[in-house]
This record gives sequence, structure tokens and C-alpha cells, in this order.
Amino acid sequence: MRVSTTVWLAAPALMLGALAPHVAQAASCSIGASAGGEVSLQGVFDEMFAGGSAPNAQTGCVADPNDALWHTVSSVGSATILVEIAGNLNGNTLGIYDSTSTLNSLEIFSGPAGASSRAYITVSGGPGAYNVQIDRFSDSAPPLTVSGTFASSAFGFYLQQPATAGSERFYSESFRNAGRNGDPTATDYMYSYTGNGAYFRHGSVYAPDIVEGSQFDSNDAIIAWEDMRSGSDGDYQDLVVLLRDVVPSPAPVPLPAAFWLFGSALAGFGTLARRARPKEPT
Repeated sequence: MRVSTTVWLAAPALMLGALAPHVAQAASCSIGASAGGEVSLQGVFDEMFAGGSAPNAQTGCVADPNDALWHTVSSVGSATILVEIAGNLNGNTLGIYDSTSTLNSLEIFSGPAGASSRAYITVSGGPGAYNVQIDRFSDSAPPLTVSGTFASSAFGFYLQQPATAGSERFYSESFRNAGRNGDPTATDYMYSYTGNGAYFRHGSVYAPDIVEGSQFDSNDAIIAWEDMRSGSDGDYQDLVVLLRDVVPSPAPVPLPAAFWLFGSALAGFGTLARRARPKEPT
């Protein structure tokens, strides 16, 4: 009689399913009215993209926390400033940090870097010792090359105010942030939008020449920041950056200890079943 071994395969299959990455889901984002007659984030999107194909700033953003951490699609990704509409535009700094330690960070753009500034993010190596290098090219700021070692290939983004505005640092992992305008639930300072296949319009005021005519594809994203905690208007067009070959990197779903024990028991049962299998006649 042949003993079935189907049962022992169930536990690994369930484990793999539970560890599969989340798919970034669209959410409804709360965007305030821009102060002082500034163009809104939706206005920026509508002007940049051709044929009414712009992302919807309110309903097309990635649900938090699915955009908390990011990774390069291969080894090299890039970031390009699309637009800055902020009082702190000459002082805000954008960078990335190791997902295992916010103290381990690298600057991408300094305050003077303006629209069309581009930087390449290179990640190589292996677990525990990833080599991360930033190479920035800008007409409005000196070239920059910085590098470091991250424990993880997943990284977060940060936006830091200049000293004149308080030097606060806001993280893509919203749980690390204090609430805006005294609201403890308003901790998300970065909204993100993944590529929808639209094309950046030729002749756009807001899309830099280096991206005009290119496609906003599935390996791309736009991150849009709010740069004030107190007195914030929540309009999310203070710094808008295009990411190429950089996508959200949600963490695996943690499994309860009881599940792992159950899976181990099933695996052990399968091993015993295989050992008990009689030899096939020859």
C-alpha cells in the first residue's frame, strides 16, 4: 500500500503564501487646499501628463503603510526632482535610510538642488552588508557621491527641514512621525503614486525636459511630500520626486508562533510518513 505524502507539503505552501509581498493598494488620501494661490498637487499632475491620464491625487495614492519601505528593481534606480513649491525649498533635504536603523542614512538631494536634479541609487552586496551609493547630478547644486552600508536592501525615504524651519525629519514610515497640526493620526507626510502607463507631456511647465515624452511605467513611482508639522496646509506639493526602477517594498506578514509550531508538526508527520513507506517491488 502506498502512503500519501500530500499532507507534509501543506505547511510550506501556507508559509510561502503568508510571506508573499503585499500588492500596493490604492487608497484615499487627504490633501488640503494649497495656500497663497499655489497650484495643487492635482494641478501639477494634470499639467505634467498628457491626455487626461494623470494620477488622481486623492484616490490614486498607495495605501499606508504599503509605501513605507522601498527597493531598487535591479541594482540601480534613480530619483528626479519634478517640482518644489515650498517656503523651505532652498533648505529641505531628501535622503534614504536603512530600514533597520534611521540613524544610518544617506542624502540624495540637498537644499539648493532644484527641479530636474537627478540622482542614481545603487544597491549591491548581500544581507547584512548591502553597499549603497548615491550619485547626484544637478545644475543647481554641486555633484555629490556618498556611500554607506545598509543591513537591508529595503530602505525608507526621509525629508528634513532646514534649521530655520526647525530641523524636523519626516519619514516614509509614518509611525515614526508626530501628527500634523496636533492631530495624532495625521502622521503620513509622504504620499506615493505608482506608474500607470501615462506619458509625461512635451512642453510641460512642471515636468523637466529630461522626463518629457517618457512613460510613467509600473517600475516607477512619484513621491509627494508635506514639509511642515505645525501650521501645515497638507497640500503635498512641497517636494515632488519621480522614482525610476524604485518600487514599494512591503515587509512580509509576520506569522504567530503557534502557526510555525503547527507547520513543524505537519512537516514532521510527513517525514515519518515517508520513512514508513514500504519499498516498491522490483
